Amino acid sequence: MKDKSGTIISKIFCRELEKNRKQIQLKNADIQQFNDFITLLGRTDLDDQLKNISLARKSLEMSEKDAIEECTKYVKMSRTLGISLGVLLVILMI
Repeated sequence: MKDKSGTIISKIFCRELEKNRKQIQLKNADIQQFNDFITLLGRTDLDDQLKNISLARKSLEMSEKDAIEECTKYVKMSRTLGISLGVLLVILMI
């Protein structure tokens, strides 16, 4: 699919995704998944597109699960570090 200037939409999407990488806070693997998905979209018949959408969805769900696990790990670490520093300050004040 092309826009009025003749540029392929998938290239525009990939370029904009790369340009705004810092604002969206995605890992390289996630960005690559989006790029692959957008590049394949519209290039095959309906059945293959549905399969690609299903695969992309499963892949993104796995990435989301990994991100939630990583977030949980860092939250626990931050909490523990904060409590430890608080206890250390109390001990130093005594």
